[in-house]
Amino acid sequence: MQVVLPVSSATFGLTVATTQKYHTDKEISFDGFPFYFYSLTNVVKAADVIPAASSQKYTYFDSEGTYCNCQTASQNNTLTAVSHGCKSDQH
Repeated sequence: MQVVLPVSSATFGLTVATTQKYHTDKEISFDGFPFYFYSLTNVVKAADVIPAASSQKYTYFDSEGTYCNCQTASQNNTLTAVSHGCKSDQH
């Protein structure tokens, strides 16, 4: 997280910008042979500088063919973008 102060255009004299990332992979094996795997990543960015903005990217896929790639964004507390990949697709 990054905090910058003082900022004359900010209501409370400071701004905050943050990025969080979560990633996990899992593999299940049977007798030493891969049986199932998945990978999940979720990244969120947010800032309260004027204009306040945020974004999120969520990606998931597994060995059964499930794939999900979703991106959203907001500005000034309003949702501005939602990607078409925000539902799970079976391949």
